[in-house]
Amino acid sequence: MAHRWIFVVVALQICSLGCSSSSTTQGNVAVVDLDEVAKQLGLSEQWSADLANRQSKVNEQLVGFQQQLNQQLKVRHAEVVAAHHSEDALPQEQQAQLATYQQELNGKLQQAKVEAEQHITAARTQIIHNFRKQAKQISMEVALQNGYDIVLTKNDSVVLNYSPNSDITAKVIQQLQSQLASQKSVARE
Repeated sequence: MAHRWIFVVVALQICSLGCSSSSTTQGNVAVVDLDEVAKQLGLSEQWSADLANRQSKVNEQLVGFQQQLNQQLKVRHAEVVAAHHSEDALPQEQQAQLATYQQELNGKLQQAKVEAEQHITAARTQIIHNFRKQAKQISMEVALQNGYDIVLTKNDSVVLNYSPNSDITAKVIQQLQSQLASQKSVARE
């Protein structure tokens, strides 16, 4: 708890240094809203569509896997019934074996679902990591060009208050937009 308060005090001191000083002194703090950057560039929708597409493919694979498991259960059931050589109900022991086998198959399906969710989560994390890496570089460039020494993200940091003059989000959007456009034109060639 004490560490949190120390962090808040340090963040407030940094913010007050940057927010109240003129833009020519060292220690100026810039603020950037990465969520807004992603939204304005249309990246949020693009990521959502990509992740939804991946989720759809994973769901299709899970349905196929579930059908395979159901088929395995039917085959096992048919084998047990054929080995029984009687039209009477299966003995308790064989019914228990089938129930145990069904539980094993259900466990495999549950494990596959967990792995699929982990795969989607890892993809989401990688997309965000790549964006933040690129946005971090551009944010620092924009900040330095505008006389700022420190950049805080509105999303991750404890930013209680800041001057609108220290918000470089629009400039980061503009520069990142230019960079993405040039990457697309190089990719087309």
